[in-house]
Amino acid sequence: ADVMGLTGIASAGSTLQVRYEPNPDVRIAAGVEVARNDVDIEILELPNRAFPDIERGTTELAGTNENDLGFYTDLFWRADQRTALHSSLRFDHIDIPFRDFLDPEHSGDNQFNQITGALGVSRETLPGVRLFGGYARGFRAPVILEITCADPEDPCPLPFELGADPPLKPVTTDSWQAGFRTERGRISTNVTAYWSEVHNDLFSVVDPEQPTRGFFRNLEGTRRVGLEGSMTIKSIPVMPGASIQGSIAWTRATFETHATLAAPFLEEEEEEDPDQILPAPVVEPGDRFPMIPAFTAGLAISYERGEYQSELSLHYVGERFLVGDEGNNGNFGKLAGYTLLNLDISRAVGAATLYAEVKNLLDQSYNPFGLISPNVRGPSEDIERFVTPGLPRRMLIGARFRLH
Repeated sequence: ADVMGLTGIASAGSTLQVRYEPNPDVRIAAGVEVARNDVDIEILELPNRAFPDIERGTTELAGTNENDLGFYTDLFWRADQRTALHSSLRFDHIDIPFRDFLDPEHSGDNQFNQITGALGVSRETLPGVRLFGGYARGFRAPVILEITCADPEDPCPLPFELGADPPLKPVTTDSWQAGFRTERGRISTNVTAYWSEVHNDLFSVVDPEQPTRGFFRNLEGTRRVGLEGSMTIKSIPVMPGASIQGSIAWTRATFETHATLAAPFLEEEEEEDPDQILPAPVVEPGDRFPMIPAFTAGLAISYERGEYQSELSLHYVGERFLVGDEGNNGNFGKLAGYTLLNLDISRAVGAATLYAEVKNLLDQSYNPFGLISPNVRGPSEDIERFVTPGLPRRMLIGARFRLH
């Protein structure tokens, strides 16, 4: 049978903030935020060519009335002409009830409370050169889909089965960053290094034999380490009105715990042909996340003259491990890196802006996503790599209007 999901979302919120500036060097702010998110989800079973006699019917009907409440305070202090300090503190209370309208006994409640904050300092060491560093603690509560699909004993045909599953822990992060910014004449630069320790990271565990079935679980620890740099040159002397922007980033996202990501499915595969079994991904500290490239880069040349604007941009994405190869075995290779060239042209006409965008100008063939899985439609269900083809060259022409 085919499956169709219908989701209705209604959101509303409000923020009240008080700001106090006793002098130009001190700014203090405090506030409260409230938000309400009503989500209704209906999963329908539909007939298809293979099963034409199945009657259309509702298999899941659930919802949540999420309530978020947050209190925060923020302080900025310019200690002297060259040094500035910034700090913040926040408390969040998130209530996410789950209501199963077809089977109320499966309903459940989920509440999360967390204190987060940040502390940073910056100092101008030379004219136009500023060093900065800081620490921040972050927080993310599980969303309704993660909460309702977290039972290893009852994996979901993602995302089409919901229930009041065992509780998940919220994700917290401890992040440190340091770097420098420069701005001298037409040239500005920004270099940032960061290190983030993620606790109770949420990860989707997928059945190796049926990639549409799985559940969400907490991993004890993961890590993100990176270095980013960018440079902008405005008003190039040899070409007034033109500017160049370049950026490059190195990222290392790794698992920092021992885990077998598909252990609940192993017993089901014990009697199958060993040659057709896709080993469950076993990760160890240092294994890299799939689909996160080590290197990305960009280069853009823009030109502005009167009401005309144009930009030619180059984007590079490095090679990545395939989904299903979380253990970095590399038996099926990596997903190759790719480079795309885009062109944007626009003209302002009164309150309107006419524009044309050409994406993938050179019509490159590339694969933005890939995984390894048994070929269930093949003669022997051999394990193979599957890739998603990228979009070909395409053009978008339109207009934007600004109402005053």
